Amino acid sequence: MMKRGEPISQEQFEKNWRQVKYQLELEGFNVTEEDQEAVRKVTMGEMPREQLVEDLMKNR
Repeated sequence: MMKRGEPISQEQFEKNWRQVKYQLELEGFNVTEEDQEAVRKVTMGEMPREQLVEDLMKNR
């Protein structure tokens, strides 16, 4: 079992992303390719979560 914050594989990301994107779109969010790439980087351990939050706040 994976621990929270532990990087995941590309395969696992793709599987999870489909579900996350679907839920976000149901809630009325427009999910871009840039959003997907940013989330992928965080979940795969390539970018700190804090950087994602900072970037999202800049683009509001």
